[in-house]
Order: sequence, then structure tokens, then C-alpha cells
Amino acid sequence: MYKRLIFTTVILTIFMFNLAICEDREDIDERNPTDAGAVYISGHLSGSNSGGDLYEINGHRFEEFIVVPSVLYFVTSGLGIGGDISLHHQKQADFSSTTFGIGPKAGYFFDSGGTTIPFLSVGAHLLSMGDEYGSDTGFGFRFGGGLILRTGNLAFSLGISIGQQRINFEDVDETITGEQLLIDIGIGGFLF
Repeated sequence: MYKRLIFTTVILTIFMFNLAICEDREDIDERNPTDAGAVYISGHLSGSNSGGDLYEINGHRFEEFIVVPSVLYFVTSGLGIGGDISLHHQKQADFSSTTFGIGPKAGYFFDSGGTTIPFLSVGAHLLSMGDEYGSDTGFGFRFGGGLILRTGNLAFSLGISIGQQRINFEDVDETITGEQLLIDIGIGGFLF
């Protein structure tokens, strides 16, 4: 399963890079938003309210909300280093849990001065998962890539990534892992 996620991520990233390379040269701007000293601020937001036999328990729907703001500072042309914060809240009936993550992030942007910028990114999180029974800690990482569609300083991003999390549940003395394949759609802005 995990090998299939990696393969899918690589294929989709190559496809997105191919789209960016074929970009029409008329759209090239004189300024480069990924030069050293520039900043990229972005965020992803998602939510769901799921029901039916698959997601409901005793008539209670499954609700989920995820928000991930991040910032990157370009230390050299194309290479940004920074961090992000993640908040993932889940609720069903009387049970709810919130996972908070914070950690470093790095990204490389293949910018030729155009309006379409392909990128690769990697990040790690220290995680804290809390519910009414207490809180537990863990670690997660994420690797992905995608495209940024830029109009002036405003940017829209489309990406795909794979991630893995490990949470240490102390009360049952067990570590549980999970993998994710994520499709990200976000909004951001370049300060340059």
C-alpha cells in the first residue's frame, strides 16, 4: 500500500512539472518571487460532515476540520525554509479529539519567472493528540510536490503529498502509525 502511495505521488508530481515546463513564455514576469529574501505565506483548509451507514454511529455524523498555515523564507533563489502548524479536529457524538502539530518545513521552487511554479516540499511535525481521556504525543512527516499558480503576489497551490504519523498512547503502552495520501488546494501570497 505504502509503495503504491509513493509511486502515485511521484507520477502526479512529474505530470505537474510537465505542465509547468510547457507554460507559455508570454506569462513570464520580470520579478522573481522566489529570490533570496522573499517570503511565501500560505494555508490549506478543509472540512467534512459525513453521514450514512458508512460514517454514522447511532445517528451521529462524523465531522472533521483541518487547517494548516505555513511560512517559508527564501534563503537562496528557489530554496525556502520555514515551518507550519497543523490543527486536525474530529468529532462524532460525544467523542472528539484534536491533533495539534508544529514543525519545520522546507521547499524547493523551480521558478523561471512565470506564473506557474512547480515545487517540492518536505516537513516534520511534533504532534499532540488530545481527547477527554488525556493527551498523547507523537511525530509525523510529509513529502510532496505540486504547482503554484501565481497572479502578481497572490498564489493558488495544488499539490499532492504522502505523510506518516506515529502517536504514542501511554495509557495502553502502544505506538500507532498511520499513512496518508493528501491532495492539497491552498491559497497564499509572495512578499518580494
